[in-house]
Amino acid sequence: AIARALANDPDLEWRTFETPHFRVNFPDYLERIAGRIARALERAHRTLVPLLDHEPEGLTEVVVTDDTDSANGSATALPMNVLRFYAIPPSEFSPLQEYDDWLNMLVVHEYAHILFLDNIGGLAEVLNAILGKVWAPNHMAPRFVVEGYSVYQESTRTEAGRIDSTLWDMYLRTAVEEDALLRLDQVTHGANVWPHGEIAYLYGGYFIDFLARRYGADVLGPMASDYGSDLLPYGLSRALHDAVGEDAVELYDAFREDLRERFGTQADAVRAEGLVEGERVVTDAEVVRAPRFSPDGRRIGYYVYDGYDQPSLYALDLETGDRERLARVTGQGAMTWGPDGASFVYHAAEVYRGFYGFYELFSHRADGRDVQLTRGLRAREPALDPSGDRIACVLSAPAGSYLATMGPDGTGTEVLLDAQEEVQFYTPRLSPDGKSIAFSAWLPGGKRELYVVDVETKRLTRLTDDDAYDATPVFSPDGKTIYFSSDRTGIANIYAMDPSDGRTWRVTNVVGGAFHPDVSPDGRTLAFVGFVARGYDLRTLELDPAAWVEVAASAPAEVDRVEGEEETPVDPAPGVP
Repeated sequence: AIARALANDPDLEWRTFETPHFRVNFPDYLERIAGRIARALERAHRTLVPLLDHEPEGLTEVVVTDDTDSANGSATALPMNVLRFYAIPPSEFSPLQEYDDWLNMLVVHEYAHILFLDNIGGLAEVLNAILGKVWAPNHMAPRFVVEGYSVYQESTRTEAGRIDSTLWDMYLRTAVEEDALLRLDQVTHGANVWPHGEIAYLYGGYFIDFLARRYGADVLGPMASDYGSDLLPYGLSRALHDAVGEDAVELYDAFREDLRERFGTQADAVRAEGLVEGERVVTDAEVVRAPRFSPDGRRIGYYVYDGYDQPSLYALDLETGDRERLARVTGQGAMTWGPDGASFVYHAAEVYRGFYGFYELFSHRADGRDVQLTRGLRAREPALDPSGDRIACVLSAPAGSYLATMGPDGTGTEVLLDAQEEVQFYTPRLSPDGKSIAFSAWLPGGKRELYVVDVETKRLTRLTDDDAYDATPVFSPDGKTIYFSSDRTGIANIYAMDPSDGRTWRVTNVVGGAFHPDVSPDGRTLAFVGFVARGYDLRTLELDPAAWVEVAASAPAEVDRVEGEEETPVDPAPGVP
């Protein structure tokens, strides 16, 4: 009776196993992932417990699910310690995109929450002894402190994390550049400005890192214990003063000055080289993604979210400046034009079987109809070949992904590359002749590299081999150049590569960042996503190879070859019964 009443898939068979400090609950098909999480949790326990000098009583409950294509987790200490993890890696352009091991980073972040929130003493501990666990003072700490502590730990206890992310550096660098750093009251109360829900993570993570660099990481434990022992909430300034001798206002002012010095120097160096930032053609949105030129080059299709209206796909007419809403979408979205310039294929989140929120492919026909192409296939990031006969896309699966192709009606799915849990695939784009697909891939250890795969032979060529975040490759109309985004200088810019010999040039030079390139059919204009302190925008740039700056090539000395399987069946919702 209990099982039938649960608000999840009744067909799932749940399993539970215990480790010395955790009770892990999971659907049976996620046993391998649950095991990885359990091992990571025990490692995190050994590492993090001494830092706060606090160990929770009893077992922490853990729930592992795979009912969404959004990477995330959660933690609470009331009325018991509970962790939840979603078994899906971060998507392209996610705030979590830079990681060495996404499961380990997520585990460290969320378990750091448990240790911080469960740190209860003083009268609060006495109250809980009488009434049960009803009061955890650290739950009432400012959110930027709670999230900041976990962001700091994820960044110092793994080889990646958000404090080490050039994407997050960009958020603060542009805020410094435009004199838009948020005040303490805005950070404390979550102002309705960019980056909205990420404010607590962004400013909190860098603030806790500032405290650790200035006073030593040892001050964080006593601060958490002090606040967690105060029956009355909102004593952050007192807890900080007791820990380091300065109150919150003094510390935050010093923190902002530290950011100005750090990122102001970086921005000055970029300007000294000469800016190449393009023309901002869409400036009134907060999120812009995946620009795509129409076949005639007159329009650019793109995903946009302004923080108020529903996320949508739009088309910008480059001649008139007019914008047309093409489709409303749920979640993130990306589109690819059909050969007629009127139809397009796109991905959006959709409910599957009433229990799952998965990305699926849709076709917008020339007559205005929208047709769902996939159901339960978890397909995203579509790219049509120029003839319109083949769609390349990524299929998500528990802890992994596939690179696949299918017919324009969503049938005939063929897996080109099946990486299981070892590699994640992103943003495939077909060559002009439809014979090759360029894509980026996350590799174990945290590398993000570019590849090209031959559609027929499945021969794989690796284009980059470096420590940069190389992403979103796209072919030029003649197929002789691949444009991509890379943060190899610490700032994301657009680069151009000759795939025949690896020679590489920097095309843009921006203070913010440059992402998601696309090239007009005549090869003369670049469209890309830029960034200012208020969010992302859409830009265009006239291509002038003579003005490009050649940089060191990062192509490997040898070509990687991977023999793909002749046929790999793909069932709807891989891993879901």
